[in-house]
Amino acid sequence: MLVESVTKRVENVAQKNKPATATCPPLFSSNHET
Repeated sequence: MLVESVTKRVENVAQKNKPATATCPPLFSSNHET
């Protein structure tokens, strides 16, 4: 699904830039934590 692809991309970016994770909106944060 598109959402899954985006989430994976976000996770990849988050791993490279940990600080970026805090800048991500709560929606992505919640998805990542879950």
